[in-house]
Amino acid sequence: MNCDGCHGGGAPGWVGPSLIDGRWRYGGADEELFTSIYYGRPKGMPAYGGVIGADGVWMLVAYLKAQPVPSVVPTTSYEEMDRAAAAPAAAPAPPSAPTPSAPATPEQMLVRYGCTACHAVDHKVVGPALKDVAAKYKDHPEVEGTLANKIRDGGAGVWGDVPMIPNPQVPDQDLHALVKWVLAR
Repeated sequence: MNCDGCHGGGAPGWVGPSLIDGRWRYGGADEELFTSIYYGRPKGMPAYGGVIGADGVWMLVAYLKAQPVPSVVPTTSYEEMDRAAAAPAAAPAPPSAPTPSAPATPEQMLVRYGCTACHAVDHKVVGPALKDVAAKYKDHPEVEGTLANKIRDGGAGVWGDVPMIPNPQVPDQDLHALVKWVLAR
């Protein structure tokens, strides 16, 4: 649950990098992966050692190392992409008609945009409880704009050492609905 919020379901990458492409910014040895997960990394990777413990981190390392590397990675070399393009491809599926969906509730948006990877309503996870955010900012001037900017741009230092990742993917309408919902906690 916590990894999906940044690395996407199945870990292909989203706000955070892919965890299945076989490339590791801080090294791919087991001990290096452990360090990244346990202690976190600057600019967005929270430390999970205090959340899941050393045994939990080692289980994640084993899981990540067991994932098959895709044959084509979006930023692989041109030679690799040319080889993959020369292979016969399956016929694409016909496009499906878009299905109208009901407007998402704030609770659904929290999951959709990965907020629940770091926040819960009533208790601290990696980030502060949303009710604590509401309490801290309730008398702040221009609170809605301030919180919307914090969600969109990310930040650090307000709630401790773990930075909040930027969330530019949240549409304005959903962003403002989420801020209003949080402030009502």
